[in-house]
Amino acid sequence: MKGMPCCKSVLLMVLVVFLTISTTLAAPGRYIAVVSPNGGEQWRRGYQYTIRWNSSLVNGNVKIILKKDGRFYRNLTGPSGVPNTGTFLWTIQDDIEPGADYRIKVSTLDNSVSDKSNGDFQIYYLIEPAVSNLYLLSPAGGETVTMGSDYRIRWGHQGITGKVVIVLKRGGTRVLTITPPGGVPVSQGSLSWHVPTDLPSATDYRIVIRTTDGLHRYSSPDIRIVTLAEMLPSSDKIKKVNEPDFSNLASLLPDIAVINITISQETTIDGRQVCYPMAVIKNLGPGMIPDYDSGAGNALIRFYRVNPQNGIWEPYAGIGYTLNYVDPLMKLRHPGGEIRVRVPGTGIEMPPGTTEVVVVEFDVFKQDLRFHNYIKEANEQNNTLRKAITCPAMN
Repeated sequence: MKGMPCCKSVLLMVLVVFLTISTTLAAPGRYIAVVSPNGGEQWRRGYQYTIRWNSSLVNGNVKIILKKDGRFYRNLTGPSGVPNTGTFLWTIQDDIEPGADYRIKVSTLDNSVSDKSNGDFQIYYLIEPAVSNLYLLSPAGGETVTMGSDYRIRWGHQGITGKVVIVLKRGGTRVLTITPPGGVPVSQGSLSWHVPTDLPSATDYRIVIRTTDGLHRYSSPDIRIVTLAEMLPSSDKIKKVNEPDFSNLASLLPDIAVINITISQETTIDGRQVCYPMAVIKNLGPGMIPDYDSGAGNALIRFYRVNPQNGIWEPYAGIGYTLNYVDPLMKLRHPGGEIRVRVPGTGIEMPPGTTEVVVVEFDVFKQDLRFHNYIKEANEQNNTLRKAITCPAMN
């Protein structure tokens, strides 16, 4: 009996430990989950947007990092971070480079818990002089290139001077440098590349172009590099690389469709919360849009507001916006490619709580306005969409 107090103490300690472990196991894990931007958004430089995230069991401040092409681009909150409130108002600085490969990362200050956007979002500009931009025109992704052939690499640029370096990568690893030492002038716009014959045949090659100062960089999607023997048909009759099959013309044509009209919620520079109509346009395939330089880049996207009194379509701003202007990265060129186009301009905002009927047209010929149809499509019947949209009340 003398040992009973000791036993009671031991039992009490065991019970406390058990309850502590049970409580810990029952508690949800620590996490941070980025809500917005989470992929597909189009945010304009100079405007204010709300970065949103959820979290659990995260104490103290958090830091918010802007990433571009998977790499660190800028700390938006400084070394001390911001309170973990779940929202952060961010005015996009004018010196941030336009691009469609941005993601947001939210983490604790010690990086023990973090999360980032599930997909890329775009930061864009409108009618600004001397805008820095660099992008590849060819390859645009999906091409097959034959070893031993001469392939023309072409690029576009805006507001960039100096030289560029072009490299071939496979699986993220550099294979070789295509440009001569020191690079070539960015103004040159193209370069003929004699494809080596000793490369391994593969489908995950990429062409990467960057300025010699490292400030601008662009990577093509995957391309295929093969030997000439792999391109020969079973009949042993040599076929030219990428020679089209004219037996089925429809298989060569794209089908560009306006698949949705939604809204872009924004905060103006003067603090007003407004909405803008935004069109979702997609290449349903099966073919590609021709090179934008061939004239396809002149295809027009037009926004209209339907007058509720008389039903007349009233243009939002101007006569239209070219594909070259709204899709500088040529996402729409390939089957499955999709872009979101927000009505450009100012003074055409929708106040919170209002509803409008909006019509969006893509590359529709109108004789009375002398519009042209620049892109021949497999289906010309889905290039116009009419929809009522509502700008919700905002907090």
